[in-house]
Amino acid sequence: MPTTPGATPERARLLQQRYRRILIFAARVLAQSWWFELFLPSIGLGRLSARGRIKRLKRVARRFRVLAAELGGLMIKVGQFLSSRLDVLPVEITRELEGLQDEVDPEPFTAITEQLERELGLPLASAFAAFEETPIAAASLGQAHLATLSPALAERYGLSDVVVKVLRPGIQEIVEVDLSALRKVAGWLSRVKLVSRRADAPALIEEFAATSYEEIDYLNEAKNLTRFQTNFADDPYVATPSVVWDRSSKLVPTLRMISSNTQRMVITVGPASMTEPCTSTVCNLPPGVSADSMTTTSTPRCANNKALTKPPMPAPTMTTRASDMVGLRQLARPVVENAIFPHAVHVEQLHAHKQRL
Repeated sequence: MPTTPGATPERARLLQQRYRRILIFAARVLAQSWWFELFLPSIGLGRLSARGRIKRLKRVARRFRVLAAELGGLMIKVGQFLSSRLDVLPVEITRELEGLQDEVDPEPFTAITEQLERELGLPLASAFAAFEETPIAAASLGQAHLATLSPALAERYGLSDVVVKVLRPGIQEIVEVDLSALRKVAGWLSRVKLVSRRADAPALIEEFAATSYEEIDYLNEAKNLTRFQTNFADDPYVATPSVVWDRSSKLVPTLRMISSNTQRMVITVGPASMTEPCTSTVCNLPPGVSADSMTTTSTPRCANNKALTKPPMPAPTMTTRASDMVGLRQLARPVVENAIFPHAVHVEQLHAHKQRL
């Protein structure tokens, strides 16, 4: 487990406990798999093992969902990541993990305030004219709040209402601990021929780690958003939130809040997961043009733009029009207008998601 400089003894103990829980869960699953999938068949009891395989796999997936919900952090991301790996995992597992949501309780507002003031170098009352304590969205890595800029900044940027995303305090330590545990598990799996023949577990974890590090770098997301805004500056159907750089940092980006519009398609920009608060671009649908037709016109332009990075798991493009709901979450919520949505994906994934609803 990585060292945690500056952590209090209690904090270090909790992180160590977290690390052990992940490894113990993985060890039990591996031991069970060895018994049923390798040992029993080797002594002529393969049929007995096969009869209960589906139930065992579902049971393991359900236990992991419970663990992920309790631990939060990257464990929820792991479940979402694994649910998309039909090339590696049995469908019985991926189906159980599909419903794993990233909704968690928000951080205490005092902790959020400390994080904001530390990052921005200003008291919260000085940084914003108004700041709502209750977040409009809370996920395992961060949460988002509505705020109002000071009159001076509002005049400079030409806007007043903003969305402030805040990375959860201490999440970097949790990410390091979780990745350390996952790398250990990947090392175990790489020694199992049954697994190593199908997938390179260490490589998969490094791919997941790279995405995870991007997700906690909100500054990189803000840069991608600015780049996207520049690339689509001449497109009348695309409106992109501006970044308020005077109130943004690696852990705290501040973005212009886009008002709701019944003729808009939401497309997200920057490294963000299926349910993590993220940045969005809104494609305005012209009169008489449906969201379905937009998936073959403007959407490919957005989805193929280089400012859009590869998401860690599949997620659909969404619209704010009730008749065109395409997605895995409820969109008829106030957060629709505040750019809190999943990644844009390739067009061929859209209709498959719509059929599931």
